[in-house]
Amino acid sequence: MGVSVLAGGKRAINGAELARCFSEGLGRTIRYQSLDLDQFELSIDQAIGPGVGKRISAIFRFIERHPDDLEFLARPFVQPAQMPAFEATDVTKWVAGHKAAYSMMPAPQAANA
Repeated sequence: MGVSVLAGGKRAINGAELARCFSEGLGRTIRYQSLDLDQFELSIDQAIGPGVGKRISAIFRFIERHPDDLEFLARPFVQPAQMPAFEATDVTKWVAGHKAAYSMMPAPQAANA
């Protein structure tokens, strides 16, 4: 809390790949579900706290409004000297290492078809 960290990884992954990494790391099936940005904000607010969803979704809204300005997402991560260190790790290994935190989370309710 109170610290901004520019986080990046060695490779970009999409939602389905992220769900696969979580599934492997947790030893149970995790499903990726795309949400529109308003739903995404509400979900983040419910999980983390009011107002957080808007702050997180700001980057996605920027991308939506500026599709020709995506080069900054494709650049390799470089740790800025003035920022706290961030060590990129394998997603599956990270999730497995934090399995206890995820076991405390209730399973999402199935959406009505």
